[in-house]
Amino acid sequence: AGRIELGVVRVTGARIGYRDPELGLTAEARMDVVREPRRPLRLTLNDPRAALSAGPTGSARRIDVAMDAAGPRVDLHGGRVVIWHHLTLSDIAGSIAPARQGKLALSLSGGWGDAGARLWNAEGTLDPAGGRSDVLVRAQRFRLDRLGPLLTGAPLRDPHKAEIDADLVLRQADGALDFEGRLDVFGLTLFHPGIGPAAVPVLRTTLRTRGRFEARARRLRIDEIVVEHGGVSARLEGTLARLGTEKPLVEARLEVPPVPCRRVLAALPEALLPIVRRFELDGTFAADVR
Repeated sequence: AGRIELGVVRVTGARIGYRDPELGLTAEARMDVVREPRRPLRLTLNDPRAALSAGPTGSARRIDVAMDAAGPRVDLHGGRVVIWHHLTLSDIAGSIAPARQGKLALSLSGGWGDAGARLWNAEGTLDPAGGRSDVLVRAQRFRLDRLGPLLTGAPLRDPHKAEIDADLVLRQADGALDFEGRLDVFGLTLFHPGIGPAAVPVLRTTLRTRGRFEARARRLRIDEIVVEHGGVSARLEGTLARLGTEKPLVEARLEVPPVPCRRVLAALPEALLPIVRRFELDGTFAADVR
């Protein structure tokens, strides 16, 4: 619907959609547009939704866009991104505004899994012309119990005593998204009858990862996921190809570099294997699984 009133153009309730079969991208929204003399063009996208067949899906309650000579300013309200199954960024809000040299400045914050708390922020620059874009996502150290309903059914004990600290760097250029990140977990305690009769404390575990996601090629490359605990590390690398199809291709390699057996034994929580912890071991342990 639309009308013109003394130089004012107003469009309400329009439905727009976008399809890119090669990329596997679909998007849709309800759109309102207002154009008034000597004022920026104002555009509102209500209930926008987007999905990649080989990747995440996203939605929002509303996106407001103002267009003037300096460029677009975008304000996001109630955003939500499902990265993988139950891994969800929620309650996303913030803005994208004109910056220097034709780039856009991004500033967003949000939470995890509809927990109702703002636990991370993202700052960076975007290039609408298709050049390099850089974004840093930072989750300041917080207690695990702030994830609230996300922990329902999880084999955890005393989540208020556990803490998480994480950051992720995203770089987009030439149609590919490179990522590199780190996750530290402190004071985590696990309990489940399938694990053992007693609670298992995990004092500190560090995870590092880097890789590349190519949407058009429908391929995720994991250069490394390294987990370190108690002086023992394990490294996973691999490729997920043909994402979004009925027959994805998975190639992976898991390595544990040579490490003294006594160090492996010391890294195992005593509550997990109380009797084995009394052993004294010589020799070296290593693994290479493909």
